Parts: sequence; C-alpha cells; structure tokens
Amino acid sequence: MPAKVEKALELAHQRKIQAETVSGALERLKLAVTDFSKEDIRRWSELERLRILDDKEANLFYMSDAFVRRESVKVKQNGNGRSRKS
Repeated sequence: MPAKVEKALELAHQRKIQAETVSGALERLKLAVTDFSKEDIRRWSELERLRILDDKEANLFYMSDAFVRRESVKVKQNGNGRSRKS
C-alpha cells in the first residue's frame, strides 16, 4: 500500500476514534445534566462564564509578561540600563 494512502487511512481512523470519544463524552454529559435543576444550570453557566474570563485574563497576563520581557531585553542591549532614544 502506498505510504500516502496508509497515512490517510491512519488519520481517518484517528478522526473516527476522536469523534466517537467526543460523542460518548457528550452523551454522558447529557445524562448527567438531565437531573440538574434550573438553579443548578444557572450556577453551572456562571461558573463557565468565570472560567472563560479567567482563561482570557491568563492570556492577557502572558501577553503582558512577554511585552515586559521584550522591553527589558531592549534596555539591556542598549547598555547601562538606559534606553536609547530613536
């Protein structure tokens, strides 16, 4: 069997397994939430909203950290801890 065909079959099989895994997880989630009250769903939604906000804040933190590091490297390259004016 040609290598390209074999690779394509492997990738298709991996996608099938992933789809089955996700499908099973969604089915289990559906079964779990059928017993939730409206108040449970409201609290769960709020927790998810906070998780998303926390993820965004973490990304902003990493972006600002990268900016600070880049600027401190520029200062070190300019010598004596002073930045050069362009």
